[in-house]
Amino acid sequence: MQFHKKVIVTAALAAMSAGAVQAAPQAVDSGGASAQQVRELMDVVGLRRILTQMDSVMVQQIERVLPCVAATTVETSFSSTQAQDDILNRMVPVYQRHFTSADIQGLLTFYRSPLGQKVLREMPATMQEGMQIGRQWGQERAQAMVAQLKQQGVLNSQGACPATQKQPAVPAPRH
Repeated sequence: MQFHKKVIVTAALAAMSAGAVQAAPQAVDSGGASAQQVRELMDVVGLRRILTQMDSVMVQQIERVLPCVAATTVETSFSSTQAQDDILNRMVPVYQRHFTSADIQGLLTFYRSPLGQKVLREMPATMQEGMQIGRQWGQERAQAMVAQLKQQGVLNSQGACPATQKQPAVPAPRH
């Protein structure tokens, strides 16, 4: 049960971070971007490459959690061209709901510009460094909180909750 939970959480997190929170396309508001424009933007920003990188990480995580499953099975389920096409197809309506045709055209102009290209080049490193800072900050905050809770007696010297004391049995009501 624990293995299945980890796989589901891993897959859900990867799908959400890829923007695939939509299971089926919905109607597009008037003035929305065309599917062709959205796909062009996805190509310009290298979304397929990003998905490939995310898929690789997800496949490794699933293989660790479910070592009995053949790597090719996991890769076929998540990393195939068909799987990527599926998630991209599901993402098109999301972009269409949030961006107008003019918005997409502006984004295309930006991402094709020298500054846009620099953003695309530098963003992975920027995000990775930001995540490292976030992890370090989180660890520092957690350590400070645990130290404070130890001092207050909420946690024991090992940083764990003390064993709960058993409550005395409630006496039976008298008749």
